[in-house]
Amino acid sequence: MRLPIRFGPLPDEAFHQFMYRLAASNAYQTTQSIAALAGMPRGYALQPCDLGPLAALLGGMADAADLIARARWPVCEGSQFVRMGGNVVAARMVNVVRAKICPQCIRETGLDRAIWDLSLYVACSKHGTVLVDECSSCGHRLSWHRNAVDRCGCGCGKILLMEPARASQKVIAVMSELERRYASSTPEQDTDLGIELNAALELLWFTGTHDRNEPGWRSRFMSKPDIATSLRAIERSGDVLLHWPHGLHTWLEEHRVPSAEHVGIHADFGPVLTRMRHVIDIADPMHVFDEVRSYIANHGPVKPCSFFFSRQAKSRTVGAHAARRLGVTNATVKRMVRDGHLSGQCRRGGNRHFTAVDPQAIELAMARRASSIGVADLADQLGVSRYQVGKLRRSGLLCPLPAYVGRRECRFDRDAADMLEGQFRKAAKIAEISHVDTALKAIATKRQRQLAGLVKLVLEGTIPVQVIDGDQPLFERVFVPSNAVTWITALDVRSAAAKLKVSVRMIPVLVEAGCLSATRTQRNIIAQRSVDACSVAQFGDRYVLTGEVAARRKTSTRMALAELRAAKVKPVITSNSAAGISAVWRREDLQKTGVLGEA
Repeated sequence: MRLPIRFGPLPDEAFHQFMYRLAASNAYQTTQSIAALAGMPRGYALQPCDLGPLAALLGGMADAADLIARARWPVCEGSQFVRMGGNVVAARMVNVVRAKICPQCIRETGLDRAIWDLSLYVACSKHGTVLVDECSSCGHRLSWHRNAVDRCGCGCGKILLMEPARASQKVIAVMSELERRYASSTPEQDTDLGIELNAALELLWFTGTHDRNEPGWRSRFMSKPDIATSLRAIERSGDVLLHWPHGLHTWLEEHRVPSAEHVGIHADFGPVLTRMRHVIDIADPMHVFDEVRSYIANHGPVKPCSFFFSRQAKSRTVGAHAARRLGVTNATVKRMVRDGHLSGQCRRGGNRHFTAVDPQAIELAMARRASSIGVADLADQLGVSRYQVGKLRRSGLLCPLPAYVGRRECRFDRDAADMLEGQFRKAAKIAEISHVDTALKAIATKRQRQLAGLVKLVLEGTIPVQVIDGDQPLFERVFVPSNAVTWITALDVRSAAAKLKVSVRMIPVLVEAGCLSATRTQRNIIAQRSVDACSVAQFGDRYVLTGEVAARRKTSTRMALAELRAAKVKPVITSNSAAGISAVWRREDLQKTGVLGEA
């Protein structure tokens, strides 16, 4: 037996759509009539069966293998994927419950399109209108078993008279992207697509329906959506596909909520990544999850045992590994990141501190470290001890690299000694040259002498200096007068107090106010035997104690303070009798007011 009217399927026509045309052309009420003649089951569109009898009914106008390729059957037994043209998509992405059409396309061509079977294809990119899935006259939804493409289940034939709603620009753009992937004959090799059709559908549906704050999102994700639900999902997730891969990164950033108590992927993203993995893992894990791994790698280290770890991704490195690479402590790495010397991130999770560093920043820091020298090398270039280098650094005469300043290590520029020599040569041209016979290295070996104070006076031009050429360390080639050594004798706190005739507790106050010079330790206390004798000797020329004013005025200190307050003279140090602190005044301020009786 053969059908009276026989023809083959059109290029862009699915098997069940071909059955529409075949039933309508031969005046059958439904497609089930032809299915019964060919011995096919009712679910022939999704259930594999023998299409040889149907090919015989067509009299050779259609090949059974071609019809099988157009059917929405599993690609193999037990598979959850079906074939659509040159693509393989998940069966759940094909809507077998609600058929959809574009009335304007059918009025123009009279044909159905295979891509309309996709669950998320909800608008016609050609006409810019939303597809129709039910009849506005009788209210019946369109079925795959209707007898014609332009008729609903009741046969009223009014679906072509419907005026569909307009779709938004974002929805139309997403439909165009889906069509581009559907039309690709080799989607797995087309790099311009970014991700192939099935991965795009899975990603759109998951990102459009997922809501970490709504427990009911899972039911919405598992259901077969109608057009309205699909439109809302595409409006939410359209940018993920349109701006691939940056759209996916933006979506992940919106769902990233760092925890204040814990550190890690699950603490930042919650169950989002685990859910995404289970949804998309069977579809196309390579392209999608490579981008997910790339994003996560830029927001914290990932354990090698994690599914989201990738050796190709430029993941951040934990602070301990960065410390080993740089040869510093973990605390130094944290400080370098906090101060902006290393690109990375510092976070606090509960009682723990979490530091992540970019690998490129580590390489740059290692390059800077390779071009610098340590304290020992700089001490050899200067011809002094490492202790003296530390004192010169704390006095501001040597500037270390800001990224490498710590208790265990300081790093300096390779040209630090040359730069200091340049400053000495500049001072030698300014100062008057007299008899110079004492090298700075000789002064550096005496603990009671302040090398840093002498270098400051030399650079200021107060002490003449001479620099000779040679290969010796710098301080062996820099000479000062022998009598200049007495200028920089270092005193302890008691000796300085005895020379100034003040109490011992006054010395730290004078140093804090800048009236005396002294070296401080890392804990900001005055070091032993570090008070500059020169500043002690010059104290009387610059400052006046209240007791001296009272002696000059032949009155008590209380009356002297009252007179100075009346003259509106501002003290350098305010009097505090309870703490045993005497007021200190600038001599030039008192001379201007005539309090001392000097011109």
